[in-house]
Amino acid sequence: MSGTGGTGGHGSAGTTYNGGAGGALTGFFTTDFASKHKDSLTLGVNLILGGVGGGGGGSAGANPSVKGGAGGGGGAGGNVLAIIARIINRGPSTAAGAISAKGGTGGAGAQPTGTGNVGGGGGGAGGAGGWIYLAFQILQGSTATNCLDTSGGTGGVGGNAAATGSTGPNTGGFGGQGGGGGAMTLVNMGASTVATYQGNTAGSTGGSPGSGNNGAGGTAGAAYTYQLNL
Repeated sequence: MSGTGGTGGHGSAGTTYNGGAGGALTGFFTTDFASKHKDSLTLGVNLILGGVGGGGGGSAGANPSVKGGAGGGGGAGGNVLAIIARIINRGPSTAAGAISAKGGTGGAGAQPTGTGNVGGGGGGAGGAGGWIYLAFQILQGSTATNCLDTSGGTGGVGGNAAATGSTGPNTGGFGGQGGGGGAMTLVNMGASTVATYQGNTAGSTGGSPGSGNNGAGGTAGAAYTYQLNL
């Protein structure tokens, strides 16, 4: 069962300036919710949302005749995934991430198609992980390793610089930062316990680009992996 956010759109091809990577937020909330079984998934009059979407990558600079590469779109944040069940049966054969609300992958920056000193677009940042709300009365079977997953999304790669330049440097775009982890709330109705786990840690920064004709874009930033056993 998945509530994973969508992947950001890739930048379109369009300079001496490369595109910067989009910034990523570490998570989607920092407040613990009340310990209760009946939860309307609202905060006041507002619906509780999932992870924050990643920022889009910056577009490269342009010259009078050639556009730089466009930045990739940020990955969507993970959704809210609520499951309320009397019995959950799990075991060693249960797949890792069987219940997931992960952030979406950032879009790739574009490489410009024209001739000149034009750079590549920055990669979009990965979206933050969402929120899994799991309420149950009986947990049957044995431990399922890494069954719950609210990891962030991987950042997008930066676009390469223009294939053909003139006298100045062409620079690829920076890679997008990986998305941070989300949160999980486990409500054990049989034991009358509520536990909330938060993975508010940012993903890795994207790689720096190379320069020169076809200068390579920066590598994608790794997502923060946030999983729990069930």
